[in-house]
This record gives sequence, structure tokens and C-alpha cells, in this order.
Amino acid sequence: MLLELKPINFFTMTISMNLENKVRILTRGHIMKFDENGNEIGTDQKEPVHIQSCTVDDKYYRLRGEANDLASELENSLDSLLQSYFNWNPEKIELLNRFMKKNISPIHINQTIKTLDFMKCRNLLSQILKKDKRLNGRNGKTKILHKFIMERNKYAHGLFGYLHPDGLVVLQYEDENKSQVTSILTEEILNSFIKTYHEMQKWFDKKSKILHKLKEK
Repeated sequence: MLLELKPINFFTMTISMNLENKVRILTRGHIMKFDENGNEIGTDQKEPVHIQSCTVDDKYYRLRGEANDLASELENSLDSLLQSYFNWNPEKIELLNRFMKKNISPIHINQTIKTLDFMKCRNLLSQILKKDKRLNGRNGKTKILHKFIMERNKYAHGLFGYLHPDGLVVLQYEDENKSQVTSILTEEILNSFIKTYHEMQKWFDKKSKILHKLKEK
């Protein structure tokens, strides 16, 4: 299951910088206890972490880097799937025309799809699966893909921080409304993203195999 980053609220917060490791330090006036998924579950009475010890473990940088690389691979796989669909099924180009709101020449199919960002490619795939029953439907996968892309955007553009005195790693990013948001970041959250990549890649592979079989008929 894909674990989404969840914004946390601060009663008071100041931001400083640990000059040694360039990590943002977020300090607030109360200490809360969080579970492994970043949910606030009550007050934590532990001793505050000394601010000079604030750092972000290298594993978070490594996992985020892996997550971003895999997201790019999945985007490329989706591009290839869409290009194969329209190139091998030229009679379906009307689906692409309606999506793009203009007539696309068959020789410009690949070029047109390459102009679409990850989310637009996802939306196009959703329309294809809705209309073309040969591909065995969406099965809730396009909803998961939507969440995956939204989380990818957070990892791609977010900044690491350290929540003091809680002693937790956070990610700061802009939400859909362009508001600055802070979320607790855990290994489990990052690993769930990576696991979802593998799930979606297998789903794309199944769709690709169906297309190959249809092409051979």
C-alpha cells in the first residue's frame, strides 16, 4: 500500500540552518509523538534533542534518490505503452484526438505523447482503459498511479528538514494550492513508494503483453 505524506500542524515554529550539513532545522514550542507513518498520536515527554546533533541520515537521501529514479523509469514505461497502443491501433487515434482537442497525424503520435507530462499520460491511459475493453479495465490501478505521481512531485521538489525537539526527519514541499507544507518522512513511507513502483511496472507489463497479443492477431 502506498503511504502518502501527511501535513503536520505547528503551534509555533521557527526555521534555522545547521551550517555543517545544510539541513533545515524546524523548531516548535511543543513536543508531539508520531507513529511510524507520521501520524500524531499524543504528547511525547522525552528529552529534547540537542540542536547541534540535528542531521538527516544518508539513507533518506539514498531512498529519495532511488524513488525519483524509479518514478522516471515508470514515466518512460507509460510513454512507451501509450505510443505502442496508438501505433499498433491506428483506428483508435480518435481517442488521442479527443484528449488533445485537435487532430493528430499518425506520424506525429510519438512526438505528441512525449509532450505530455506524467499526470497527463496517466489521464490518457485512464481514458483508453475506460473505452477499450480489450485491455481488461483499470481495476483501481489508475487511482494508485495518480497518488504515486502526486507523491513523486513532493519527493522531486521537496527539501529535507529536521524537526526539533522531536528528533524526526521531515520533508517540506508545496501542496496543490502552492502552500508550504511539512510532513514527517520515514523509511517505511519511502519504501512503500518504491514498492508501488514495482506494482505499477508489473501492471504496465501486463498491459503491454495484451497489446502484443492483439497486434499478432
